[in-house]
Amino acid sequence: MRDHIQHAVARAVHPNTLSPKVLTGLTQAIYFVALGIRASCLLDYHLTAAQASTLIHALRKFSDSYTFIAHHDRLLDHYHRRYDTLYVDIQGTEPRKLAGAPSDVHAFITEELGPFLEAGASDWETSSVPCFMVTLAGWLLEYPVVYVSHEEGAGPLDEWEVRTNCLGQRPLICVQLQAIEHQQVTPRAFPLLSFTFPVSVVPDHDDQQRLIEHVRNVFSIRMTTPYTLQVERAPVIMDRIAL
Repeated sequence: MRDHIQHAVARAVHPNTLSPKVLTGLTQAIYFVALGIRASCLLDYHLTAAQASTLIHALRKFSDSYTFIAHHDRLLDHYHRRYDTLYVDIQGTEPRKLAGAPSDVHAFITEELGPFLEAGASDWETSSVPCFMVTLAGWLLEYPVVYVSHEEGAGPLDEWEVRTNCLGQRPLICVQLQAIEHQQVTPRAFPLLSFTFPVSVVPDHDDQQRLIEHVRNVFSIRMTTPYTLQVERAPVIMDRIAL
């Protein structure tokens, strides 16, 4: 299957566009979606809808800037578990835990994305990028902690707008999930998921560990031969964080 995906990527994108390293990384990311290890992945450079459709039938596309490739059943499961997500507003002077998803995000997921998933359709496109794209992207990628950096009810996202946040110079916990492939003589590690959360929002060490263990459990049951899951956590402080 992986060879088929790599050939599909190479056919869809001009050979000179991607370096061998980027081609391998993109292929592996899509492969993990196809295996059902991940619910979705974000293609972080421009592809046309025709190119993306060549890669995999489950396409999520927002304008010309955000293309998501998704595993339908995994994303539908994630939709049914949508209330497990922790939302953190990062627009003020310090991170603030929210009681739930912002109303515009909740409406989009339940009224637009949910019915699309329930119907089992293969692809979907919307004409504009919503102002809550940062939050929606975090949710689609299954981050257990999702940052909120928009004002509810704003118009379409202006990608040139500078949005400040309060995560810089603040203690964070960085959690990295990797899939370890044991097929080779030397095991190879492939990135699966990486997310952060402010220590001030989840200050208790036991609560932090429960959050991480929940993520570990979600992904560990998806692993298939020859992959095993590795989870690492580390405290970090960065000067600034761009979302």
